Amino acid sequence: MSRSLPKYIMKVVREIKESAMHHFIIFTKGQASFRDFISEAANPGKELITGGPLKVVPYTFGKTYLQFMADERNMLNILSEHNITPLSEKPPLYSSFDRLVEHNGEEKYLVSLLDTDLMKVYSLKRYRKETFDQDQRRILILTHMKEFHQELLKDVHHLDYEEVHPNEIQAAGMMKS
Repeated sequence: MSRSLPKYIMKVVREIKESAMHHFIIFTKGQASFRDFISEAANPGKELITGGPLKVVPYTFGKTYLQFMADERNMLNILSEHNITPLSEKPPLYSSFDRLVEHNGEEKYLVSLLDTDLMKVYSLKRYRKETFDQDQRRILILTHMKEFHQELLKDVHHLDYEEVHPNEIQAAGMMKS
């Protein structure tokens, strides 16, 4: 529950770099450990890049989130409750974006950062103004930590945020059982 020592965070980063696996989920205990790991793994110029997702979630929320994500209908219900209409499973150009949606009368790319997937953050930072000018689609970020994600993506423009309260995730996961 307390702050992890930098040497332990570096050890986890090193193990991820040396691993033959490509998909990771890191559970943290305590806000300081969560922020410290992300700060180290998303350090500009030294980003920890994996061949698949690198999700970082607080332990308690993470357990609930994994149950929620076990059924795709849960996500569709959350989108519906927030007046977001799915238009496609995968956008044609940007495979790191989750899907194409309609939100506030506008087509947008949807990116769920409910799990703070650092590979999605890395991709979002590369969706440049030139690409936006050509594509004309904003990106809708699904988040339960709006201020944190805004800070993480402070240099990226053309983003909108839709906050999902953790209780919504818990309620959707419990409706299944």
